[in-house]
Amino acid sequence: MEHHRRNVVSQLWYRPANDVGFAVKDVTAHISCRVCDGPLTEYLSLGEQPLANAFLKPSDLTAPEFRVPLTIALCQSCGLSQLTVVVNPERLYRNYPFCAGVSNGWQQHCEDLATEYTRQHHSQRFVLDIGANDGTLLDAFERHGHRVLGIDPSPVLNGHSVPILPLFWTTEHAEQIAERHGKADLIVTTNVVGHVDDVLGFLKGITTALDRYGIAIIECPHIMPLLYMNAFDTIYHEHLSYWSLGPMRKACEQVGLAVFDCKPQAIHGGTMRYYLCHARMAHLTENMVGLWKREQESDLKRMAPYQEFAARVRNLRPKLQEAFSKDGLYGWGASAKGNVLLNYVGATLPAVFDEAPTKQGMLTPGTRIPVAALPDDLSHVDNLALLSWNNARELKAKAKARKFTGHFLTAIPQPKWEAA
Repeated sequence: MEHHRRNVVSQLWYRPANDVGFAVKDVTAHISCRVCDGPLTEYLSLGEQPLANAFLKPSDLTAPEFRVPLTIALCQSCGLSQLTVVVNPERLYRNYPFCAGVSNGWQQHCEDLATEYTRQHHSQRFVLDIGANDGTLLDAFERHGHRVLGIDPSPVLNGHSVPILPLFWTTEHAEQIAERHGKADLIVTTNVVGHVDDVLGFLKGITTALDRYGIAIIECPHIMPLLYMNAFDTIYHEHLSYWSLGPMRKACEQVGLAVFDCKPQAIHGGTMRYYLCHARMAHLTENMVGLWKREQESDLKRMAPYQEFAARVRNLRPKLQEAFSKDGLYGWGASAKGNVLLNYVGATLPAVFDEAPTKQGMLTPGTRIPVAALPDDLSHVDNLALLSWNNARELKAKAKARKFTGHFLTAIPQPKWEAA
């Protein structure tokens, strides 16, 4: 781990002109690959942006906002894309409004995972969820008869009774949990590894807390949907790394783990599920061979596909600006990706509707658009921009159930209008 700490500069290298009173280490430069220490080559900048989940209170309307560059770079040694800055996780996650359980698709995803695991391994296993959020996943495992425990620095109370420790995951905490609760039969971490700076330390914690015959499941977006769907809005300061199988395997090998299987998932617009075990227990599957072949064919260690993606994103901006200038357009889904999109476009909307109580009554970061509860009657709304495009089917159904008869705008991969 020491090589990584030497190569990520722990100093304030950028301070916005309107930034007053922030901690010295709120922003650090990231100058070499967090997996292999290789050099980084930038390929896309989305400009200075606020933190995508830093919603504002109405009383904060006149206060300056924390903004930093949002730039992504490639390590051509291992193929990992990563941001060129790291924002202090205390700033990112201690007051975190994201609530996974409001999505019906996420609830079903969690139930399917718990059902699959229980069918293969029976019940009464110890399941540990790193990044448990509102406990939706653990609740599904508990219903299947498992003993569960969650880890999350900013747990969201959402009616679930599952135990969640308010901690950042570290090797030290992994040792303490293993000593007090026993080693885990299953460790799950969904949409978390991409958020972690010290990824080797994070994975070492999994090695420490995982039972000898245990399995770890990592879910995170795969780089290829981002590149080929123009999904630039999934790039934001929480997402430090953008993974594929090659760098994932390399990172795991350094801490005594092995990736033995992988399965694509439809959730979040395209997610890869990696199955890990202790290296001495590893065996490969046909899924691994197939994904490895596709990644090799896509030249994910060369700059060409990333430069082509960046050019498409730049060309897309004026089309998006035109689409978001349409009269009577409201937002639907105050998601992080939606906030990146709104800031990149510079959009101004009357309101963004969202079902998460933690966001309602707030203002979107940067664009400062009011976030409102979804009305029971949408017949007065002419147009809705689906800012959480990965949940488009669910969002459309809910809008239509509330008498929406206008047009939907889907921005990614190209602006598209569709009648309700």
